[in-house]
Amino acid sequence: MTGQAQKYPENTPLFAELPKPATVEELRAYVTTRKDTSKTANKIIGLRRLWHDMKSENYYLEGCLTALMKAAGESPDYDFMFFTTISGTLFAQVYGSGTDGLADALGHRALPHVFAQIGYDYFYIDRATITSQPALVLDAIKTTVDKGVPVMSFKIGNLPTRERVEEEHSCWCNIGGYDEDGVLYVNVYRDDALADENGYCAIRDGLKVSDGLYILGAKKNTPELRDIYREAVRAIPAFISLPPAKNISFGEPVFYAWGNREMVSFGQQAFYDWADTLSRDDVDFTDEKRSWSSHDGPWVNLLTNEFYMRTFFDRVINISGLREAEKARNIYMRIYAFCPGIQKLHGGDLFSNREVMAKPETRREIAAILRNMGDLHNELFELFKEGAKDDAPPAMSW
Repeated sequence: MTGQAQKYPENTPLFAELPKPATVEELRAYVTTRKDTSKTANKIIGLRRLWHDMKSENYYLEGCLTALMKAAGESPDYDFMFFTTISGTLFAQVYGSGTDGLADALGHRALPHVFAQIGYDYFYIDRATITSQPALVLDAIKTTVDKGVPVMSFKIGNLPTRERVEEEHSCWCNIGGYDEDGVLYVNVYRDDALADENGYCAIRDGLKVSDGLYILGAKKNTPELRDIYREAVRAIPAFISLPPAKNISFGEPVFYAWGNREMVSFGQQAFYDWADTLSRDDVDFTDEKRSWSSHDGPWVNLLTNEFYMRTFFDRVINISGLREAEKARNIYMRIYAFCPGIQKLHGGDLFSNREVMAKPETRREIAAILRNMGDLHNELFELFKEGAKDDAPPAMSW
């Protein structure tokens, strides 16, 4: 039976804002800034590649943002670790969205907050505009690429792989070039994608399945790095108590203990929901897709967060200057200390042994561990309640 997840702080508007779609007039005005309209092909050389530049970068929205900032000539401080921190991905386990982290799972809801944190405007082109204004959208992409900056897309179609052309690649990717006949050069994370030496796949008519494009706009201000990290650390209680959200993935639905196949849970609740699903006797863990969505996917998510917390979080501690930061890391490492026990029980390393996971008694043992991990989140709530007494947090920007 699940533990009782905390809801803190009450009525927080964290990630409540959806991006406002750019109007046709705004896009037309943007396209007029293109200097050479006669150019028929262009490609950004040296674009930071998703996942391949560091293979533990399992969160593709943060990977896209990192490449975007590098191409824009931004501070090297705006790297993958930075984005996993300010998005909350580093702090919150996710259940119900494969290996995706918090920002990947929230999708469009995460981006107004992220762009606000780094002081940038942006153009969001929604699916309706992509469908109704294909020529204008293509011109906007060309205008952006000609400035040396990629365009972020949630999903892309007609992805060429070694075995076939995938109708839909349902992850974030970066469009870094264009060619004649509507060809776009797109960087995706997949190893089996047919890509050139720069990591680009040549894709035709791929925008038909895009669920939204993001173009970097003007820089409004330059927030202090220390302040950004302090806000992110102080938002941990909100990150780990986010209410369940609708699963934005179009992939295989996940089997949930509470019977809803369309929701993703975060933080403390994610551990309890994960445990509840493993405790059920009617889930077939010999099935590869079911085993992946119900256990292996969130397991990879857990290990990825553990890696960054253990390896890179010193920077957050040092720059933020918050005493709560190091104490929070210590609590998280006590949570992650349960990982070897799960690994031993599930009969594998990165992926579990499906025959072992088919045994109800094994799953119940793992579920008990997961509930203990969820319970430890209560110490994070208490930590920040104590800190608030003598060091009030800054006003949230979301």
